[in-house]
Amino acid sequence: KQAHLPITAETCLHYLIFTKENVVEKGPYLRVNPSLKSEDDKKALWDALVSQIIDAVATDHAPGTKKEKNIGWTDIWKAQIGIPGVETLLPLLLTLGVGEGRLTMERAVDVVSTRPAQIFGLYPKKGIIRKGSDADLVILNFGRKKTIRASNLHYKVGWTPYEGMVLTAYPTMTISRGEIIYEDNQILGKPGRGNYLPL
Repeated sequence: KQAHLPITAETCLHYLIFTKENVVEKGPYLRVNPSLKSEDDKKALWDALVSQIIDAVATDHAPGTKKEKNIGWTDIWKAQIGIPGVETLLPLLLTLGVGEGRLTMERAVDVVSTRPAQIFGLYPKKGIIRKGSDADLVILNFGRKKTIRASNLHYKVGWTPYEGMVLTAYPTMTISRGEIIYEDNQILGKPGRGNYLPL
């Protein structure tokens, strides 16, 4: 990257939150690839995110069911790999990154919107607010606390590794191409409204 070669790097949110120590409690629910590492590794990822060595934060959303995960309590190698994370990515990154002073708001926007759009050749149609770009916006609530509960998420799996974590920032409205598709915990977007974006 220092030589300006076309190299990009990403991390998933769960590597910024959990370590191998958390596996003792959560077991197969934290079976991910690559596996979770140490507290020092977690800190190094935050540092790389701040210094722009890491370009993007992703989810690798893997919605395995409780049944597919629970089998891992007796044989970890049979447990579904990965965790669900699409709905919790942005609010957790804002809470733990911006809210705790690790990231600026600009850097948080960069790693979940602008840089991914640039990397995948979707910029400037995506990843920026300006004339001619898609009106993709998120309206956020800062300051009011909200606790993550699997029962309030829109996943079919009925669990989240982030259960009980307290958010200090979360989306209240999502606008896609100028249309409100999510507001106050209700999904308003209709199936089939999405566009396929070839890379």
